[in-house]
Amino acid sequence: VSPQRARAVSQSVTSPPPPPPPPPPTQTELQNSSLLSSPDVSNILEPDDISNERHTERQGPCFALVMESEDGNKLRQRLWEIDIRSRVFHCFTSRGVKKSSYSIDCMTLMERDFEDSQRLSISFSEQIYTLIFPTSLDCLRFWEMAIMLMDSKTIWCNDLISDPSSGTCRINSQWFSHKEKNPIPVPITIKAASGLSSEIFSLWIGTVHLQGKHPIDALQRELLPNYLPLDSFDLIAIVFHGSRYDKDESKTRLLGHVQNYLGQGYIVIAQVVLCDMCLIIATKVHYYTSITQLTNATLPMTGDGEVGSCICGLRFLETSLCFVCCCLPTGTGAQLQRDRLTRQLFEQASLEGIPCDILHYYHHTFFFGEMNAQLPIRAEVLKLAQLKQYQHLLSWDPVIKQTRPGGALSGFKETPIEFRPIQTATSDGVSFPSRILCRTMEHLEGSIACLRYKSYPSISNYPPVSAAYVFQARRPYVSCFNTEIPPCAIEFGEVQVLLTNRNNIPQPSLQILADFLEVSITPNYPPSSLPQSTTLCWSQGSLPILKPLVSNPAFLSCQHLVVKLIQTRQRSCIASAIIPLKELFTNFQNSDPCTFNVALERGTQQIGRLEGTMIRTSLPWANAEEPHDPWEGLPTCDDSSEEDMDYNETKRRIGSSWY
Repeated sequence: VSPQRARAVSQSVTSPPPPPPPPPPTQTELQNSSLLSSPDVSNILEPDDISNERHTERQGPCFALVMESEDGNKLRQRLWEIDIRSRVFHCFTSRGVKKSSYSIDCMTLMERDFEDSQRLSISFSEQIYTLIFPTSLDCLRFWEMAIMLMDSKTIWCNDLISDPSSGTCRINSQWFSHKEKNPIPVPITIKAASGLSSEIFSLWIGTVHLQGKHPIDALQRELLPNYLPLDSFDLIAIVFHGSRYDKDESKTRLLGHVQNYLGQGYIVIAQVVLCDMCLIIATKVHYYTSITQLTNATLPMTGDGEVGSCICGLRFLETSLCFVCCCLPTGTGAQLQRDRLTRQLFEQASLEGIPCDILHYYHHTFFFGEMNAQLPIRAEVLKLAQLKQYQHLLSWDPVIKQTRPGGALSGFKETPIEFRPIQTATSDGVSFPSRILCRTMEHLEGSIACLRYKSYPSISNYPPVSAAYVFQARRPYVSCFNTEIPPCAIEFGEVQVLLTNRNNIPQPSLQILADFLEVSITPNYPPSSLPQSTTLCWSQGSLPILKPLVSNPAFLSCQHLVVKLIQTRQRSCIASAIIPLKELFTNFQNSDPCTFNVALERGTQQIGRLEGTMIRTSLPWANAEEPHDPWEGLPTCDDSSEEDMDYNETKRRIGSSWY
């Protein structure tokens, strides 16, 4: 696992059981066989076996890069080559001496860093590498080459495949055809290819209150078999409240019960614990390598930790999901406190490696757990509950009221409740304490649907609640840069921020984020004028020209920009907005400016609007001149005295043109 994933699962988990590798071959076996060039290589070649070996011919694209040591204290110059025929990664020193080789079948994780688009983490079983490339484009090229050789993932390559329903795609040998920067020596057949951008997966979310009881009977004999279906869902998120029986801070006993019940078909990938609240995320073993950017955090809201939230974010293929479970105060008189804490939660929630707030980074955010909203004690309310007129009953519900514009849960949606409320223990009223809500980015509405939202009163007098979803996960996009579409750019016209209040923001600036750009996080850009205290203006040309790494309009029409309003002096984010690019790139022949007018939000609270224009422009093809130093722009390495760089060897391995 990557360092990010290792931190995310540090409280719990078991890594998926990798297939046991065969014993490493001896030198005699290597000399008497074609193991290194065989297409069915499945073992890891130990560095000691090949430490003095040199390749005489390049077998695939070769990348000059800098590699971090596992402790992050040393940098080493390396050449990484992807052997197309053998589906093997080869790692060489700067002098061309092979250090290690890994079959792509042994790769357990590969993920790009959002905050640094030149950085990529890759792991093979228990070996983790952090690779730093000279440019963002080099990093993306390496990622594309590796991802399209993996049989476990179906890639989206609409500009390379003639039949959208076909399951295979054959790429010719001219890699990067326009300039022939580095042709692949052999054609590639992609076994899992599609012209369709997404595929459908299933998700199950549950919230359970154990009421302090020991769960051996409750979980294994009564609760889980009647509550959590096996082998029916690709991804599972379940939160347990009231797990006081398990005194261990990591709730290992509770985790063990859940993993034993799920069996070998599932693997727990994350566990987040706050006091007696425990969030567990599991997935089918088959999809383990489809999950990246796994990170989590806790947010206690009171000194004793009894009230707070557990948060876990991940990326499933190229669609990001965030799970926020909560435990809010109880009592009929605590509704104002619950609303205040909910607003505070989404304003302050942050995850490591995520450069903006969770609501503007993740495509889908799920908010679930013990919201403890109680209905007012009135005769009309009690009568509606007795008549099972739940839809009329919900008109009195505080959570539904908070999902309206201006509420603490603005933007969240809940599937209509069709189960009865429970009797509150502290009064004669009724309530729906356990809830599951979802918020989706506005331009992705329709990409997720709730199939079932139900309660289980037969299990307990404090019944658990579950929701079943299906969602579209976008496939990894691979173009191989084998396209006749020239590079493009996004330029802004005049942009304005219209604030709803008159509070002045000292030293305001805008920052733009997107992981498909050459620079994923731009610097801060101050406004060109401040005509009013509630209006900030950026004139044409005062914001940066954004250069996407890929110019395919089908891909770019699925993307969006995150714009942050920053208080420069304190380096704090005031609010964020999302600008979809669908309108800009749907009609690729039309180069007219596109207008946008989107909400500017701090958490769930709208504080203004962001409006302006942007236009798509074409750029000339990049000059393929050869730079003098393949490691130009990379950090200084710690092994220069140990190994003198051999530029001739590097040039021979990479080919006539540098990456």
